[in-house]
Amino acid sequence: MATLEYTPAVGDFVEIDGRAYGETLEASGDDFTALRLPLRNGGPIKSLAVKVEVTGRKSHWDGFGYSWVRVKVTFVGDGEPDTYAGARLYSPDL
Repeated sequence: MATLEYTPAVGDFVEIDGRAYGETLEASGDDFTALRLPLRNGGPIKSLAVKVEVTGRKSHWDGFGYSWVRVKVTFVGDGEPDTYAGARLYSPDL
């Protein structure tokens, strides 16, 4: 069965599996990747370059005005291997 046709965009909300909170995707402003995921750690690194790929077959209504779909978040390695995480992507446009 095919995955849902949707391109993740700036402003979509991503909730990584196992985390207590999520973050809103931001524009990267560089040619490395189109999206960045902000960090809440207060350290010198403010955001991470990510690629977000829809893996779910359908969207699910959350009951609060948004729909969500399963995604794979790739944390792009800068000279190191990429790492991956499963997540939910929330968007009013699903």
